[in-house]
Amino acid sequence: MSNSQITFACIGAWGYRTDEPEHGFTICVYDPQAGTFTPTDSILPYIRVGGTCLHPTLPVLYCTDECFDSHPEGGGQILALRLHSDTGAAEELSRLPSFGCAPSYCAIDTSGKTLLVSNHAGNGMITRTEQDGSGCYHLVRQYDEANVTLFPLREDGSIAPPCDIVRLTKITPHGRRKHPMPHSVMASPDGKVFLVCDFGSDMIYTFTIDYETGKLVMTNSGAVFQGETGSAPRYSTFHPSKPYVNTNNEDTPYVYSFRYQPDGQMRLLGKTAAVAPDAPADQLPLISDIRIHPTGRWVYNLSRAYNTVTVLAVDEDTGILSRQQILPLSGDFPKGCCVSPDGRFLHIAMKKSGEVLTYPIAGDGSLLPLSHRLEVLNAANITFFPI
Repeated sequence: MSNSQITFACIGAWGYRTDEPEHGFTICVYDPQAGTFTPTDSILPYIRVGGTCLHPTLPVLYCTDECFDSHPEGGGQILALRLHSDTGAAEELSRLPSFGCAPSYCAIDTSGKTLLVSNHAGNGMITRTEQDGSGCYHLVRQYDEANVTLFPLREDGSIAPPCDIVRLTKITPHGRRKHPMPHSVMASPDGKVFLVCDFGSDMIYTFTIDYETGKLVMTNSGAVFQGETGSAPRYSTFHPSKPYVNTNNEDTPYVYSFRYQPDGQMRLLGKTAAVAPDAPADQLPLISDIRIHPTGRWVYNLSRAYNTVTVLAVDEDTGILSRQQILPLSGDFPKGCCVSPDGRFLHIAMKKSGEVLTYPIAGDGSLLPLSHRLEVLNAANITFFPI
């Protein structure tokens, strides 16, 4: 295989103890014909890899360190890694605080000028007291700030200090979670619309960037889409060529389909159940990742509770999804997935069983039997780096 044909893959690990060596990235050479990974290196053993994204023109990978106190200044971290095209090796280019706790995802615009990070905070809290005008004391619960942070990027791809932070404050009454928790931020294919799933407030927000002021602009002042109480919107995936976007929910089995506008406005098209009709109604599905095929014809959705992947067909005229296949997985706790660059394989990171599973994709988008298994402790996500 010549260098011109080499594709590297960065497999991120996400564990509960940050002093264990099974954190950071495993760097692999990827064989696109067989859909197999061959490990070559491991880097940054003491970060908990949350979200990742690639610079559109530079060999730079961005990742979040999804921790509460990993940076010396407090909270989590955001890192830029320079990737070497000859070996796939990576070296740290820059590291900054994420300006929040548990940064779970990052997204970049197509110009390569700005990076967005979602800090979803946690369930911990502090209790303080305050005195009202009549002299009475009251207990006040306070949670970590949940926000979306905008970082400028330098010409070499390194990260500059943030230029804007949008704090999310909306709370959904009677929800299972008690404060905002923006879990993911994803960029549209043209890099102009950014969608944030807040599974603490059951809200879906969209943002655009005002490059003249360096500010994030929230569509409709935040009134984009209010999900069902307790649904917990988690991830989104944009159609590669049409103005459709799909979002999933951690605590309900539905995938929502939207049509979006260049200014971030969204219109709900419908919702589709992504679990079997006989799935236990009293069990949370713990939906995790969702990805769309490069052709835009199929969507793949993971459930950690059922250890399944659901294939959903996309009606490209209407944007509506229909359930096509539910495949039980041979590992435990699917946390992240991705489709190979050529669209021939679906790769699934199984966190608890510590492996990456590879399933060939048939001509109709359905998944064929397991073809490859790679052991990676705490496997959480996979990012391809084509040369």
